[in-house]
Amino acid sequence: GDVRPTSEIDSHLGIHAATLAGHARVHAVVHAQPPKLTWLSHIPAYQDQARLNRQLLRWQPETMVMLSDGICVLPFVTPGTPEQGELTARAMRQHRLVIWSQHGVVARSDRGPAGCVDLIDYVETVAEYEVIDLIAGRPATGLTLDQLRQIARRFGLSSDLLDSLPEGVLLPGS
Repeated sequence: GDVRPTSEIDSHLGIHAATLAGHARVHAVVHAQPPKLTWLSHIPAYQDQARLNRQLLRWQPETMVMLSDGICVLPFVTPGTPEQGELTARAMRQHRLVIWSQHGVVARSDRGPAGCVDLIDYVETVAEYEVIDLIAGRPATGLTLDQLRQIARRFGLSSDLLDSLPEGVLLPGS
């Protein structure tokens, strides 16, 4: 049959090209549309990278360990364009998971496709907690920045990401 590559082939190739240029060690790149995380990316407040990281990192200690480099949030870019590929490749130099706002995610891992899927699953799980909290009117506080810093210290992680995040969480209607 007529098998065609993904419409985002430029993004995938750009990530691999950045890897070959020595910016990161990558064995796999996976693109997916996890429903809750993608839904959150349709909400303007979650298109702000610092705000999204603050909201999602607060739900599970393991998320801080798995994503100490944070989640990059890119604005909506037409899928399959050179611009999408360039922005994604640049973002992947510092982040293992990139959200394409109003579209989906791209993950990279030096542990193969399973490592990418694990990363996406972690983030989709905390996105589910965030959606539940939104629906419930925000009764939960999640982990504080101080608690996240304690986790970072315990596991020898940089706290640079945490130092860039807002202190509070989003309130209903904000």
